[in-house]
Amino acid sequence: MNRREFIAAMMAGGVMTAAGLWMPGTKLISIPKRIMVPPDHLGDVHLVLEGDGEPLPVGVNGRVIFIPRGEPVWVPEKFVHVLDNAVHSKLDEHNDLIGGLLLYPYLRLT
Repeated sequence: MNRREFIAAMMAGGVMTAAGLWMPGTKLISIPKRIMVPPDHLGDVHLVLEGDGEPLPVGVNGRVIFIPRGEPVWVPEKFVHVLDNAVHSKLDEHNDLIGGLLLYPYLRLT
C-alpha cells in the first residue's frame, strides 16, 4: 500500500490501529511504519526545536503558533518554512554573503 492508497483508505472510513489499517467489512491491512502518519497530521512535519525555555512564536499570514522547545511536536509545513528561512547571515570583509546559520535549529523526525 502506498501513501496515496493509504490516504484514500482513511478518507473512505478506515481506522488506524496499532496493528495496521482496518477497513469496515474487510480484513486488517498491515501498514509499514514508514507511512504511519496520524491522519490529522498529514502534511505536517514532526520535529524537535532545539533548546529549552519559552515556546517560539512563529507566524505565517496572520496566524501564529507557539512551538515548544525540546519536545517532539507536529508543525504545519508552512511554519517549518519560516524556521528554514530564519537565518543569521555571515558576511565577508566586502559584505558578500558567505553563509548563514539557522537562528532556530531543529531536528526533523519525519
